[in-house]
Amino acid sequence: MARQEQRDEIRGAAAAAPPVARSLSALLKELARAPAVRPGSWEGALRPGAAIGRFELVREIGRGGFGIVWEARDTELGRSVAFKAVRLETRVAAREERLLREAELAARLSHPNIVTLHDAGRSEHGPYLILELLRGETLAERLQAGELPLREAVRIAAEVAKGVAHAHGQGVIHRDLKPANVFLCEDGQVKVLDLGLAHAFGQRKVDGGTVEYMAPEQRRGAPEDERTDVFALGAILHRLLAGSPARGEGRARVAALEVPDAPALGELVGRMLEVDPVKRPRDLGEVLGALTVLQRDLERPERADAPAARARPRRRLARVRRRRAGRAGALVLASAIAAVAVVAAVAASPAVREHLPGFARRPALPDEKLVAVLPFRQVGGSRSDEAFSAGLVELVTNKLRQLEQLRSSLRVVSPSDVLKEKVASAKEARSAFGATLAVTGSVHWDRDRVAVAADLVDARTLLVVAARDVEAPRADAAALQRALVERVAEMLEIELGPEAGRSAFADPPPAPGAYEFYLEGRGYLQRYDRAENLDSAVAVFDQALARDPAYALAHAGKAEAFLRRYDLTKDARFLEQARASGRRAIELDERLAPVQLTMGLVHAASGDHASAIRSFERALELEPASADAYRELARAYDAAGRTQEAEATYRRAIQLRPSSWAAYKDLGVFYNRHERLTEALPLFQRVVQLTPDNYAGYANLGGLYLRLGLHDEAAAALERSLSLRPTAQAHANLGAVYFYEGRFRDAVPAYREAVRLGRSDARVWGALADSERWSGLAEDAARDYRQAIALLEKELAVDPRSAEPWSRLAIHEAALGERDKAAASIGKALRLAPGDGLVLFRSALVKADAGDTERALDAVRAALEAGYPREFIRNAPPLALLGRDPRFRALVDRKEPAVSNPK
Repeated sequence: MARQEQRDEIRGAAAAAPPVARSLSALLKELARAPAVRPGSWEGALRPGAAIGRFELVREIGRGGFGIVWEARDTELGRSVAFKAVRLETRVAAREERLLREAELAARLSHPNIVTLHDAGRSEHGPYLILELLRGETLAERLQAGELPLREAVRIAAEVAKGVAHAHGQGVIHRDLKPANVFLCEDGQVKVLDLGLAHAFGQRKVDGGTVEYMAPEQRRGAPEDERTDVFALGAILHRLLAGSPARGEGRARVAALEVPDAPALGELVGRMLEVDPVKRPRDLGEVLGALTVLQRDLERPERADAPAARARPRRRLARVRRRRAGRAGALVLASAIAAVAVVAAVAASPAVREHLPGFARRPALPDEKLVAVLPFRQVGGSRSDEAFSAGLVELVTNKLRQLEQLRSSLRVVSPSDVLKEKVASAKEARSAFGATLAVTGSVHWDRDRVAVAADLVDARTLLVVAARDVEAPRADAAALQRALVERVAEMLEIELGPEAGRSAFADPPPAPGAYEFYLEGRGYLQRYDRAENLDSAVAVFDQALARDPAYALAHAGKAEAFLRRYDLTKDARFLEQARASGRRAIELDERLAPVQLTMGLVHAASGDHASAIRSFERALELEPASADAYRELARAYDAAGRTQEAEATYRRAIQLRPSSWAAYKDLGVFYNRHERLTEALPLFQRVVQLTPDNYAGYANLGGLYLRLGLHDEAAAALERSLSLRPTAQAHANLGAVYFYEGRFRDAVPAYREAVRLGRSDARVWGALADSERWSGLAEDAARDYRQAIALLEKELAVDPRSAEPWSRLAIHEAALGERDKAAASIGKALRLAPGDGLVLFRSALVKADAGDTERALDAVRAALEAGYPREFIRNAPPLALLGRDPRFRALVDRKEPAVSNPK
C-alpha cells in the first residue's frame, strides 16, 4: 500500500474509532483547553482503598516521569487493571494535530507486544489511563539484577521490534523507547509501554536516563519518524550487549561491538545508532528481519554444546567512523536480511510490505533545491552565545547564497526573509517560501568547545534526509563556520571545488578574536525589533573593532544597527551615525559587496537615491548573482523616477533565476505600484504556480484581484492565504475587500487583526480609521487617524520629497476636517508627482471632503487618464456625493478592457 493511501486509511479508521479512542480524544481536547494541572495534584488522592470513579485503588506498583501506576479494581467489570495517574508539568501538547491523532490511534492498537489501553478519563485530581494489569518487571529492573544471555537479549529486542513495527504501520511513533518502557511479563511475553501517549500528554522534558536512548534528531528538535525508534531500539540493544549505554562526548556515537557468536549483530547495532537517520535501517521491519536470522542462527543444534560463557558476547567498545558501508560484516548482514526480510516484514506490519529489503537508501533530493536555513536551537550557553549562534546561521546562509551563481539548481532563501516571516520549521518554510528543503539544527555549548548538529529536512515530507555534526574550539569561529558550510553543502550534494571555495571563503580574515564578536553582532541584528538588541549589536561590533580597527564588515554591521534604530524611532541622529559607520567601512574596503549593500540602504533611507544606485550597482559588480542587490537597485531606480531601468533590473533578476518566485513577486509588486495591473496579474499567478503553499503569494494575488474589482476571486485567494498562515497583510487585504464592497463593519475587525499581528504602519492605521469612520465609530476613527498622521509626519521629516506619504497625510487631515492642512499637503504631493494616478485620486478625495465638486471631478478625470482603477474610484465613500452628478457617472461607468478570470 502506498504511504499516502495508508495515511488516508488511518484517517478513515480514526473517524470510526472505538469508545476508548473516542474517550481519549475527548480527554486530550479537554485538557488542551484547560489550565495546567499541578504536578503533585495526584499525590494526596492516591492511597489504598481510594475510589476514583468506578476504580478502587489497591497498591502502587510503579512510577516515572509520565505518571504513577497503581493496581486497581474495576468495580463495574470486576477485573483488576492498572490505573495510571498522568502527571502534567504544563498544559498538554495534545493541541498539536499530529500528536492528538497519534494518541487516538495508540488507543486503537491491538498487538500481543503492546500493552492494552482500556479507557481514559479525568477526575478532580487530573487525567488518568486504564491499562491491562501486567505481572512481572520492566527491562530496566531486570538489568539491575544482572546481564542477560545473548539469546534472551536478541529475543526481547525482536519482540519489541514486532510491537513497535505494528504501531508504525498504524501511524504511531513511540518517541520514548527505553528499558523502563519495555515490560517482561511472568509468562515470558514482552510488552511495550506508553506507546504514543507520553508525548501526547506533554511529556517532552527529558529526564535522567531517557537521553541515553534519544536519537540525535530528537535532541536537536528535528522532525521524527520511524527511524527515531530504530535508534532507540539500537541503544537498548547496545545496553543489553555491552552492559552500558552508547555514549560519545555527550552525543550518540556509533559503537562497534565485537560479538564472536553473532558478528552481524554488532554491525546491526552500529547501523541503528548512526547519527544520520538516512544511514540507519529503513524501519523496524528491516531490523526484525536481521534479528530473526540471528535468532535462528543462535538456536541451531550444533551450538547447544557451546559453553555458557560463549552464549554471552565478549565486549570491546571502540569508537569508529560512521562511513562503514564497505565493511565485510555489513555485506554479510545484507545477505542475511535479503534471505528472510520479506517474510519478516509481512509478519511485522502492513507498512513494511511496500519496502524492499537491504540497506537504507538516501531519498533523492529534488532537482530544484529551494533551501531555507532556519534558526538553530540553542542548547546551553549564554545570551551572547545565542546571538553568536544566530549570526553563524545568517553567515552560513549567505555563504550558500554565494554558491547560487555556480549551481543553477540551487536557490537559498534570504536570511532576512526567514526572520521577517518568523519561520522556524520546515513546514512553515514550505508555506512561506515554497521551500523544498530546510536546514535545521542545534548549537551545543560547553566551556571550551561548540558543536553544531545540522539536519537537512525534506520540506514536502518533513523527513530528515541527511545529518551532519561539526565541532570546533569556541575561540575559532571562522573554522566552525567554514566546516559547517562544507557539511551543509555536502548534504545538499554540492561539491565545493576550487571556484566554489573561493566564492564562499573569499572574505579577508580579521585579527584574532574579532570574528567571534562580529558573528555575535550579526546575531543581535537578527532581532532588530527590540532596541536593546540593537544596542548590544553596536557594543559587540565595537569590541570587534577594538581588536581590529580596520575590520570593514564590523563597521558595516554598526551602520546597519544604527539604520535599524532609525527605522524603529525615526530619530535622524541614528541615520547620521549609520552614514558615518558606512562611510568608514567603504574607506577601509570598498571591494566587499555587503559593505556596498549596507551603504546603499543608508543612502536610500536618507532619500539620496543617486548615491544608493551607485552603491547597489557596485555591490552587483562584486557579487553578480546577489538577489538582494538586484531588488534594492530596482527599488532605488524606481524611487529616483527611473522606472524603465527599475523594470529592466527586475526582469534581469528573473532571467538569472527563472524558477525564483521572489523575482516574479518583486516585478509584480512594481507593476501593481505603477497601476499596470493586468501585467502584474500573470506574475502573481506565476508565484503561486511555483510555490502552491506560499501564503504570501496568495495574499499578493488577492490584493491584486481586489484592485481589478474581482472581489470573489480576491476573497478566495485571501482566505487561502489565511488558511496557510494568518498574517497582517492578508487580513489587511481582506479588510480592503470588505471596505470596497461597502461592508465597513466587517472591515473594522479585519484591519484591527492586521494591527494586532504587527502591521502597525501608517497605511493600515489609516485604512482602519477609514473603516471606523464609515461605520459610525467617530471617536475610534479620530484616534486612529491621529496615529496614522503621527507615523507619516515622522516619515516625512526624514524624506520630504516623497509624494505618496504627503497624499496619505492629506486625506487623513481632510477626514478630520482640517481642510487647510489637507490642501497644503495634497498641494505638495501634486507638485512632487503631478502625473501620479494615486496622488490624483487622493486629490479628488480631499476636494470632495471639502465640497469642491468641480475640482474633485477634474481630479477624478486626471486620475483615470493616469491609469488609476475605476473600481476604486467608483466605490470610494468620500466620492459618494459625486455619484449624483452625471459627469461622474459617465467617467466611472465607462467600459474598460475585460480582465480574464484566471483558472
